[in-house]
Amino acid sequence: MADTGLTSRQARATYHPKGYGVSEGLKRARQPFRTRNMITGGLISAFAFSVYMYSIRAVAQDDFADLAEPVSEDTRRNLRSIEEEKRYNEALVADRLAPQPASTAAAPQATTVAAPVPGQPSVLQMVQGAFGGRGAESKIVWGAPSVDRLGRMGAEVSQEQYSRRLV
Repeated sequence: MADTGLTSRQARATYHPKGYGVSEGLKRARQPFRTRNMITGGLISAFAFSVYMYSIRAVAQDDFADLAEPVSEDTRRNLRSIEEEKRYNEALVADRLAPQPASTAAAPQATTVAAPVPGQPSVLQMVQGAFGGRGAESKIVWGAPSVDRLGRMGAEVSQEQYSRRLV
């Protein structure tokens, strides 16, 4: 390639005379790409417009029948605010915690505790086998050491100690 003696700044100045605008040389340089750029721009614009129209059509089809109707003024007036609800709950708790008069304190209140159904294991019994226990091998992470003997990360452990290994 022949050296023209132009710097890159001088070459750029030939395409943009006076710092702005487009020279005839730049128009000629862009001409082979003009058709391809117009087609690409049209396709991108058409895609964006079609996504916009699809979104508008999808929202317009929603009838909002599944939403509850707005609350009427009478119902709204009868509703309690969050502060009123909090005060009511605090008063209810204070009333329950207040000492009972002697006449009602003599009569024991019956409390019911759900007894386990015979033959059905409790939740604790069902979960107990999954986690093992003190000194048992973990079933969540096979090959994990017992928590009774933690040791160090780099401590050598014999291969026979673990029945399974993840590879």
